[in-house]
Amino acid sequence: SPRNTPRPARMRIESMWNKLFVFAATAAIAASASAGPKFSIGDQAPDLGGKVTWLKGAPINEFEEGKIYVLDFWATWCGPCVTSIPQLNKVALKHKKDGVEVIGLAIFPRASMTPTDEFVEDRGDAMSYHVAEDLDELLEDAYTTPLGINSIPTILIVDRQGRYAWQGHPSEMD
Repeated sequence: SPRNTPRPARMRIESMWNKLFVFAATAAIAASASAGPKFSIGDQAPDLGGKVTWLKGAPINEFEEGKIYVLDFWATWCGPCVTSIPQLNKVALKHKKDGVEVIGLAIFPRASMTPTDEFVEDRGDAMSYHVAEDLDELLEDAYTTPLGINSIPTILIVDRQGRYAWQGHPSEMD
């Protein structure tokens, strides 16, 4: 009958849309997997020069061979980041003589947050390590995106040869 004719056509169209959706979703998943981190543990770490504004401590634009760098990606608006500051301060004080430099790298700024420079100044000696801020997303382009860092706080350790050695949460740092 004529009434039944549109139904098979509609089913073919729905089937075609379903196949197109599955294809598009699969392509998006494959693209996101291939666009994953561009760096991994053991790779050379890019320097910090020109990527940040230094707020505390002498600028460290290049990683000096023989030193270890603990990079703390954080923000003033991030509660867990603020909670980890005392631990990082202890690491900075305890291991300074061992050639370990702790660097707080403020990322992901928000309009409503306490400005990083004010926050650091208010903390005083409670943040006795280097602090820099990424306002132009240059650090994000060089570190967080290529390493797949999408949450903070995140610690990245650069070894004595300037290579990525470890990445994780401050509470996991030994």
